Amino acid sequence: IHFKHLFTEGKMEDAGDPADWIKFSFVGPVEYFEDCDGNELSQDELGCLVTGKQNVKTIPPGARQHDIDLMLSEPKPIPLDVTISQEEIDLLGLFVRDSTELVNSTLIKEGPGLISATSCFSDVSSTPKLATAVTDEEIRSTVTIFRRLYMEKEPANFQKTCKLMSKTLSPHPYSNWLMGAAHQFESDLNSPANFSPFAKNITFNRKRLIDVFLYTQYAHQPNDRRTKQYRECLSELGNRHEMLNWMFLTELWKLSLEIGNAGRFITAWFRRYCDHHNVSPNIVDSVKSISDGIGTLETNAVRNDRVLNVKAEPVAQQLWVDAGKPEGGPSIFHEQARKAVSDLLGGDDKLE
Repeated sequence: IHFKHLFTEGKMEDAGDPADWIKFSFVGPVEYFEDCDGNELSQDELGCLVTGKQNVKTIPPGARQHDIDLMLSEPKPIPLDVTISQEEIDLLGLFVRDSTELVNSTLIKEGPGLISATSCFSDVSSTPKLATAVTDEEIRSTVTIFRRLYMEKEPANFQKTCKLMSKTLSPHPYSNWLMGAAHQFESDLNSPANFSPFAKNITFNRKRLIDVFLYTQYAHQPNDRRTKQYRECLSELGNRHEMLNWMFLTELWKLSLEIGNAGRFITAWFRRYCDHHNVSPNIVDSVKSISDGIGTLETNAVRNDRVLNVKAEPVAQQLWVDAGKPEGGPSIFHEQARKAVSDLLGGDDKLE
């Protein structure tokens, strides 16, 4: 708000056709209101002014109907004195295991990455470039976890778990909220995967987008039908693979956030339920949860990089001295020294 004077008041229409934008980003508060004198107004203050009533409760932007219903419901203790079978305990345990892994995966924490182009995205001759903070292996790991919560035949998938929890907590407001989350997830899967202004008139929905990647690249070897579906999706984007990849990662990330939102509540309730009743699920725990040493050893790449830096330090020092000790110190010759040492040893993979 302190930087408000740096911005110009206007309308989205003044910025031209979004399809012609080459680069754009958003900054600042999602919703901002002020009075005629330029003083900031909270949403509740605005609601009172607009309606002429006191004690108006406003709804945050983006809230969905099941979220709104929960917000407006009468607060009640969440019941723990309910009875569920050992089979249901096991199913909830599986969901908690997998949803916890999902929200802690690198892709969900870092996001789907950025896509850029030197010309208009709507121009099919443009060549968008995708850049991510996660590796291909990390993406594959997230997809594997997501699939267990997404596929209808999995015993503890997201929608089955929400319905089980809803039945268990009924008639509590969270029962309706969980059913709403399950229905919203289904609705989102069947909604068009349309990312205007990047592409217009996309006909395939989010479920088709997720499925063609699962069945052609991640979970299965593709058959002719799935290969045809993948190529049809790609064709709608002008055969630009990186744009389709970005759309897939974005949808995977967004759907995972939906699972995570409901999963945090289910996880918290389930753990308290197990403590309260002194029960536990009879499931196979994740490898990470029972092996603290997973990922603690230094990889070959990290070790080689560390050794190369150590070996390059005296070389950089000598190069700096030979150059007359210019400003900046030996560090300005570090990359040159690294390359010299690497070439001398026959490449980074030869380091010991």
